[in-house]
Amino acid sequence: MFLVDGEGVLRAANQAARRLFGWPDEAWRGTVCRERVGCRRETCRCRREAAGGRPFPATWGSGQAADPVLAVPVGHGGEFCAVTVLGAGYAALDALTGLGNRHALTRRRETGWGAAGGAALLLDLDGMKEINDLWGHAAGDAVLAHTARVLASSVGSSDLALRWGGDEFAVFLPGAGRQRAMALREEIRRRLERRGELPAEYPLGVSCGIGLWNPGEDPAAAVRRADPELYRKPARKPTHFMGGMKRPPCVFQP
Repeated sequence: MFLVDGEGVLRAANQAARRLFGWPDEAWRGTVCRERVGCRRETCRCRREAAGGRPFPATWGSGQAADPVLAVPVGHGGEFCAVTVLGAGYAALDALTGLGNRHALTRRRETGWGAAGGAALLLDLDGMKEINDLWGHAAGDAVLAHTARVLASSVGSSDLALRWGGDEFAVFLPGAGRQRAMALREEIRRRLERRGELPAEYPLGVSCGIGLWNPGEDPAAAVRRADPELYRKPARKPTHFMGGMKRPPCVFQP
């Protein structure tokens, strides 16, 4: 969801909208809505229709990238309108983490993103079964959400962090090589070790593989090439300690 004022200027956007549209910083605030969301209209139809005081359907993007939205007037006299992303756009988001899912990668490809090749990280969280069994699935959800926040804040505006499925995450770096991917892997490892708000006793571990995709190739090919790296060495599972003993830091299997 994002808010547009009476002049068609973006004033607020929630986390899901910022991730969907690729707004990693505050540069979007105060800019013209139609330029940011891709509707490319000379005038703001949403603002005009919202002035009538009733919700109405609209679209952003063009061609296959177009998504249905619902513009809803809020405030008084159509001064603001709230636009909620629905349909295909919503389906490209993972509800738990707010990251994109595999559909988001397909949508990016339709715009020509990643055509020059690049590198990808495939991350698999170790210890999730133990966390779910000992602390409950709410604890496991908190670990997934924390990992997503670390990934989202570690990538650049042209990169793409996704929940690939279950406890697997993928990070796509268009135009990057293995060296940059290795540097980002180390940064993610350091940030996950800090754990943030997660309890220190969670036996959290991470395995990570790196793969490359070639110009003109589907970026998902890099994930397939990264997958064997997760199992190249014996998994170093975190040891579970009881009785208040200290646990080892986040285990990161390169």
